[in-house]
Amino acid sequence: MENKIPLIYFLSILTLIILATVILNNNSSPNEELLGKWEEVSWHYEKAPQRTGKEISSDQLTEITKNLIIHEAEIWEFKPNGNAILYNKDSAEKLTWTLKGRGHILKLNHKNSSEYYQLYHVSEDKLVVHFHTELQAKGIVKMTFQKKI
Repeated sequence: MENKIPLIYFLSILTLIILATVILNNNSSPNEELLGKWEEVSWHYEKAPQRTGKEISSDQLTEITKNLIIHEAEIWEFKPNGNAILYNKDSAEKLTWTLKGRGHILKLNHKNSSEYYQLYHVSEDKLVVHFHTELQAKGIVKMTFQKKI
């Protein structure tokens, strides 16, 4: 009986180590989940202190995005080397991207400016980002994207 106790401890620890290794190796990093082309599906207010509805009108959208890198970008493409391309109807804009914090802050760098977006949800086919707007339409804007195949 005394010989079985160390064996039980050894097998328990070995099982925990194997289980932890399997779990950690199966998790993909946010960088990998973000790669690919994402098509803009919707813009909504997630939090807006003085608004009753969550819909964003086209005039408000124009005002919100006027000075942003993402202005009129309908498709975002993230490449593994840290480069990104924002496509609109007529052109494409190249920039770089990195994840900050614990992988939940997306930083887009374009020429001499940077913008930050909170990654709210990233899965195989859906991307949701939030960003704060400080214009007349103050609040948190929720942008939803679908993965393009």
